[in-house]
Amino acid sequence: MLKKELSSRKRLFVVLLIMGLVALAVAMLSGRALYLTAVDGQRLWLQKMVQSQVQMIEAIARHNIEHTHGKSFESARSESIELVLDAYKKNAAFGKSGEFVVAEQIEDMIKFLGAGRHQVDDLPKPVPLKSGFAVPMDLALQGQSGTTIGPDYDGVVVLAAHQPLNILNIGLVAKIDLEEIQAPFIKVGLVIGVGSFFIVLLGGILMHRVSAPIIKQLESSNEGLSNAQKIAHLGDWVWEIETGELRWSDEVFRIFGFKPQEFKATYQAFTASIHPDDQNKVSNAISKSLEEGREYSIEHRIRTPNGEERVVYEQGSAVFDPSGKPIRMVGTVLDITKRKETEKKLETRSTALKRSNKDLERFAYVASHDLQEPLRAVASYTQLLARRYSGKLDEKADKYIRHANEGALRMQRLIEGLLVFSRINTRGEEFTLVDCNIVVQKAIENLQVAITEAKAEVVVGELPALVADEDQLIQVFQNLISNALKFCSESPPYIKLTAKRDKDQWLIAVTDNGIGIDPEFAERIFIIFQRLHIRSEYPGEGLGLSICKQIIERHGGQIWLEPPSNKGTTFIIQLPASV
Repeated sequence: MLKKELSSRKRLFVVLLIMGLVALAVAMLSGRALYLTAVDGQRLWLQKMVQSQVQMIEAIARHNIEHTHGKSFESARSESIELVLDAYKKNAAFGKSGEFVVAEQIEDMIKFLGAGRHQVDDLPKPVPLKSGFAVPMDLALQGQSGTTIGPDYDGVVVLAAHQPLNILNIGLVAKIDLEEIQAPFIKVGLVIGVGSFFIVLLGGILMHRVSAPIIKQLESSNEGLSNAQKIAHLGDWVWEIETGELRWSDEVFRIFGFKPQEFKATYQAFTASIHPDDQNKVSNAISKSLEEGREYSIEHRIRTPNGEERVVYEQGSAVFDPSGKPIRMVGTVLDITKRKETEKKLETRSTALKRSNKDLERFAYVASHDLQEPLRAVASYTQLLARRYSGKLDEKADKYIRHANEGALRMQRLIEGLLVFSRINTRGEEFTLVDCNIVVQKAIENLQVAITEAKAEVVVGELPALVADEDQLIQVFQNLISNALKFCSESPPYIKLTAKRDKDQWLIAVTDNGIGIDPEFAERIFIIFQRLHIRSEYPGEGLGLSICKQIIERHGGQIWLEPPSNKGTTFIIQLPASV
């Protein structure tokens, strides 16, 4: 009896052991399968994230580059990268360790521009190419796209999707620590090892516990991607050509005036939203893209259900099967309505400003010509009165005649100066390469008599060659040197001209040892007809510095008064090093 009971317990133990081992084996195999499935799911999800981000960034970059408005490629590239990094500040990280990483190649180093869990001053340190670190980014910068498992910039093994952004010469990586993916499965394995008999009963619960964090992480990351698109007003779409199915991201629905996922999008719904006058243009662009197998980009108008008109920048590219048949088209839509409205306002203001400037120029020209003739007559008659009646009338009469003559002559000088001022931007010569050393020498020759009389010393350092209007530059230096001769102290005037390069600008300094200018009047001295001294002390009409400022601004530069370090005055002229 006892033996039978022991035998039964033994058999029960063996059965339980076998059941436990079977359950453990099933659980381990299931866990392994779930782990591989999770890895594959993460791999596909990361790849989709990278592709979506690349489409978004390329759309922004292409638009910035195609609409540079006079800016250089490097400037448009920098603006595009800054816009991307700004959008990533709030949505560049996901999960416990997941993040987007943006980097560029500097010689044989990988330089990180942005990483989801790092501030600007705490970015990962540069890593040598092919060093065994930052393997996903290394592949991206080599022009390879796809997924990989390998060490990150800190040596931690990650699962990553990588893709190059050739238009900006950077690489983009979306990655998550492999340990984070494995962590829930390791915990499950420990639980299974301790209580394998309970796995059959609790398998469903454990399956839920394992999958829930992954699903939550995917939902959180998808929400982050959706927020990034919402911030940039950029959506992505996929068109299945054979079935006609069209998948829009939430932001595309918003751009077209619908609630996110309000209905199942179709190609017909897309074309119906296009402005009637632009439908042929869009249709032709898509057809040409499919025929020639290349990307297309186009600006066109759309109409929302409430009748609002918007402008979008759209681009897309086709995917072909092995036989060359187009099966799918993917692309992005960027809402540029506000940008277009701003450009239109700027264009309207620019047109009005040009018209106003022409009217002012015409007025100044006509007024100066119409006024000069009667002023000449007044000046002639007052001079004739002075010659004929000077000393023959009383003292007051002589004083009145003298004042009238001086006033007429001063008015002539003011009108002539106003005429010169009004012609700076419209009657100047075309820019050519000129040597500033020669320009200054000509200005000195024009002032040679005044320089000799004042016993002045003019020292000229090595000056650059610039693309400029030579006659106008001569006028600038002649005015500044003339002012230094006029506003001198008791000592003989000493005038020095020097230049230094500051990145893409030249800074030319004109320094003298004269009476100086109070910094309080640093801005006022450049206003037309503004004077700091009475005319009896220092002659002039207050036009010289305002003409200098107008000429320098025509050349794309600036002129300002440097704060005095001691007695004297220093003017700084800033001009572009190249045009």
